Amino acid sequence: MIGAFLISAASIAQVRVLRYEIVRSGNQIGKLHVQQDRVGDDVHYYIEGNVKEKFLFEINVKYIFKNSLTNGVLTYGYSQNVVNDKEKEMSEIKWDGSKYQIFSKEEGELEQERKITLTLTNVYLTEPNDATEIYSERYCEFLKIEKMDEPHKYELHLPDGKTNEYTFENGVVKEVKINHFLTTFYFRLLKDEE
Repeated sequence: MIGAFLISAASIAQVRVLRYEIVRSGNQIGKLHVQQDRVGDDVHYYIEGNVKEKFLFEINVKYIFKNSLTNGVLTYGYSQNVVNDKEKEMSEIKWDGSKYQIFSKEEGELEQERKITLTLTNVYLTEPNDATEIYSERYCEFLKIEKMDEPHKYELHLPDGKTNEYTFENGVVKEVKINHFLTTFYFRLLKDEE
C-alpha cells in the first residue's frame, strides 16, 4: 500500500508558472507566460508570448516555445513565430538517442551531436551561472552567454550581433532587456506561481 502511494506521488506533476509583462517605452504591449511541469526525471517547458504593437500599422506577434528534458538533457524542442496570423519562423528538434534531428523552416534539415542541457526556453527557470553557451531553439544553434559585472546578470549574444540582457532573482529571470533593431523591449516578471 505504501509503495503504491509513493509511485502515485512520484508521478504527480509539479507545476511552476511565471508571468511577465512586455514593455516598450514604459507601456505594456504584451504578455509572456512561462510554465514548467516536472514529473519524475522529465521536465517540460512551455512559453507563449503575445505582443500587439502599432508602428505605422498594427502588428500582432505570437511566440511559442516548447521543450522537454529527461535527466537534464533536451529530448524535444519547438519554436514558432507568427506575425499577423502568418507563420514567419518555425523549428523543431528531436533527440534520436545518438544525435539531434533538427528541422528549421529557414535552414531546412540539420543535425547536432552535442547534447543540449540549457536552452533559451528553460533558462527562465535555470540561472546559467558558469555556462558559456545556451542553445536557441529559434536559431537552431548555441549562443554565447557571459556574466556581466552586476551579480545575477548575463549578456546573451545573438547571431545578428545584438545582445540581450538577462537579470535573475532567486534562480528565475526577473527581467530581460531585448535589443530589437527598431527599439528596446523589456520582459518584466509580474508573478511567480510555485
